[in-house]
Amino acid sequence: MELCIKLMVKMLLLLIAQDHKYSEGAYLHVHPNRLQFFEYDSISLNCSGFHGPAEWRVIKKLGLNSTQWETSKKFLYIKPAFKSHGGEYWCENEDGEKSMTVSITITGGDVILEIPAFPFMEGDFVTLGCRKKGMSSSLPPDFYKDGHYLETGYAGKITIPHVSKSNEGLYKCSFSESQGKSPESWMAVTAAHVAPT
Repeated sequence: MELCIKLMVKMLLLLIAQDHKYSEGAYLHVHPNRLQFFEYDSISLNCSGFHGPAEWRVIKKLGLNSTQWETSKKFLYIKPAFKSHGGEYWCENEDGEKSMTVSITITGGDVILEIPAFPFMEGDFVTLGCRKKGMSSSLPPDFYKDGHYLETGYAGKITIPHVSKSNEGLYKCSFSESQGKSPESWMAVTAAHVAPT
């Protein structure tokens, strides 16, 4: 009898661990995959990797303690995007389970930082780009982290090989003072999972 109870407890713990692992793989998918957009761009948001009986919906934060169901489905399409569409989004179900938050910026300016919406894992290879609205710039963009100059992207972008927690921070880019600069976006880096030995 005692052996049966131990086996049942182990199975229950295994199921909980599997659920927890699965929820980590579920996320709010943003297409195109970036955090910054120009006004009038088209954006789609959907809850990917969420399964089970609970219904997942896209949520937008409205204020300090106020949220809004943006849609009754797992998919939200914004066309055209306006500044008011910017903000924090995540997926949530009626049981209160949530995905990680994605902070989207919609700018009326001429420059955006092309930074992927997914959080990076330690060790990932990261590429950041800089885009000018309309015609492309003939100047290479400068990239900044936490307000400090980082490097010039002579190919229009920069790469960070083997990203780590030290690379977390606020990033922006600019082509020149006259051509403007992008808004800042936070680059999140999550710790890599180490398999038990």
